Amino acid sequence: MAKDDIKKLRSKDAEERKSAIRGVAKSLDRSALHQLAVMSGDDPDPDIRKIAQQAGVYIRQKMGDIEAPPPSADKKPEKPKRVSVDPESAEKAQKLMEFASYQSDGGDKVKAMKALVKAAVLDPNLRDDSFYLSLSESLTNLEGQDAIKALNDDSRMEQTAKKDVLVKLDKEVKAHEDELNTITRRDVIFDMALLAGMSIMAIIVLLFLMVYQAGQYDANFKANRELLVVAFSEENTPRIQWVDNTVGISDFSFSPQNVLVIFETIPQPPPATPAVKVEVMKPTELFEKTTIPYWSELGIGNVLGRGIGLGILLVITSLALVGVVHLFASTFFGGNGRFAYTAHRLLSLFMGRTILFAIIGIAGVLLYFSSGGADNIALILMVIIGIFAFFTLLTSATTIKKAYRFGIFSGLLVMILGLLVAIILGGIGGFVLTQVI
Repeated sequence: MAKDDIKKLRSKDAEERKSAIRGVAKSLDRSALHQLAVMSGDDPDPDIRKIAQQAGVYIRQKMGDIEAPPPSADKKPEKPKRVSVDPESAEKAQKLMEFASYQSDGGDKVKAMKALVKAAVLDPNLRDDSFYLSLSESLTNLEGQDAIKALNDDSRMEQTAKKDVLVKLDKEVKAHEDELNTITRRDVIFDMALLAGMSIMAIIVLLFLMVYQAGQYDANFKANRELLVVAFSEENTPRIQWVDNTVGISDFSFSPQNVLVIFETIPQPPPATPAVKVEVMKPTELFEKTTIPYWSELGIGNVLGRGIGLGILLVITSLALVGVVHLFASTFFGGNGRFAYTAHRLLSLFMGRTILFAIIGIAGVLLYFSSGGADNIALILMVIIGIFAFFTLLTSATTIKKAYRFGIFSGLLVMILGLLVAIILGGIGGFVLTQVI
């Protein structure tokens, strides 16, 4: 029941706090020493402050941290002489004590000890303050003035610092190992299935969108060219508005590049309804001769087959990447990690990136096809994808760094090695897939 008593030490009820103090004293619970020290200095009940201090001393005596005091003489001890301290220094000293209490509670004993030393310099009267004494005793495991003297001992301070570093390191290692053990093979299998499903859906949507856009562009392009041929065959080209905004006879050559718009019907003078204008489509050569024919002729069966195949290939290459990362991180960089944990973290990251990539891809396809394969649009899309890939690489390296407890540059290096293997494997698999399907 010691844990219950420690919780009750912070109770709002004074009787519960008294009962809890007796409980932790009876159980000799060392983990309650800091709270007892705090209560001995700032509890609103003077009786509780007194018994909290007594309980802290009692626990240390019984645990062998301090020796029991010799029998008191009949003569009453003299009251300590108070030193005159200006109010500003006294206030700073109190704040330093509060800071020391906070640091001690947070586990940084060295900062707490330094703060107490500075507080005593500003206000020497604190050396006889019950809260100051209790806090000094809890930090040094000594009693009374011996605890205060120990605060000024540089060697003890250094030992405390080293001990705190080792304790924190042990806690971090233990927490890291516990986190590694939370991931199992089932989690990895689930991640693989989820990534495969998301990848297949994203790829199929993008392929269907490209096929649809290519078909629409091809149909509109052919209709546009037929209208242009009809306009060129008419005398004085009355349906053509040239790039200089003139209509009819012109010195421009009969080339789509010199035409601004085409009228669907021959313009008539007012009050007839103005003829509808149609902009002339001017795709790039690569887009017209390569992109449109390829995607407009790609069938639904090919889209589904390639979507499923590429989705599965993406999962395989992702696992290959994780395998290379784990191999190099564990073997050559001495990282403390597990394959299952690394796979779970990276596959989860890739799932989120798959959604973002699909959104970028959809926007890119729409812009690219609507511009007729304009080079500047293609360049912008390549830059955006490059930035997206770069930040994904950095995030992956940070994930690996945390998984294996080493530096960010080591994480970046093993990620690049794994990525190279994944790119080679994915390139070969993708080429074979497009040849088969």
